Amino acid sequence: VLRGKELQSVINVMMGHQTFATVRRQLQAAFPTELPWMHVIGHYIGEFWYRRHGLKAIGMCDTYYNHGCYHGVVQYAARVHGPDPDFLQKLYDACVTQKKSPEDCSDPLGHASATLTVFDMPKALALCERFFTTDKERTYCGLGVFMEYFNTYTDRIFPPNASADTLRQVCQAFPLFYQPGCVELSLSYIRNTYGYTFEELMEHCQLFADEPTQKRCYYGV
Repeated sequence: VLRGKELQSVINVMMGHQTFATVRRQLQAAFPTELPWMHVIGHYIGEFWYRRHGLKAIGMCDTYYNHGCYHGVVQYAARVHGPDPDFLQKLYDACVTQKKSPEDCSDPLGHASATLTVFDMPKALALCERFFTTDKERTYCGLGVFMEYFNTYTDRIFPPNASADTLRQVCQAFPLFYQPGCVELSLSYIRNTYGYTFEELMEHCQLFADEPTQKRCYYGV
């Protein structure tokens, strides 16, 4: 299976010479089951659509490959535009006018807000509060923020030899509403960075006294 730039090049050639309906049929034939890593294919499709159609590309996306197309559009737009929290308003307006509800936009815009604020997490979460009104929308927006944070900005999150308390305090620095998502999405980083075993991750979850956060942590493990 191709990865990285090779995979992106193949997707770009497919998208450049065939209709999207044809490309989708070919992808579904090649990958009949949606696996987590295939989310990146959706990213490449979204990036291609954005280069061709700008923010109208949001309306061309669907939930295929775990919403990867939406992520690709808004993340590519954010990277091209550069740091600017006010640009999220344009992304939000484009998304809600093309999709059925703001809920469809909350997760990808969470990813974009992390990029547009240069991973200033309080500012990114404040954008979630600004644009989304329901608990569900804000939860998904926060998850997008933290997913981008832990997947992209990992070199500045924890010191090389973090203590158990340090690991716990990182997520507790954020508003209580967003702590469960932060804790859940930090687990892969902790596992990859410190080599935590299953048992050690479970012990890490026990550090959290807040029941919703602890449950979310166990779910993540």
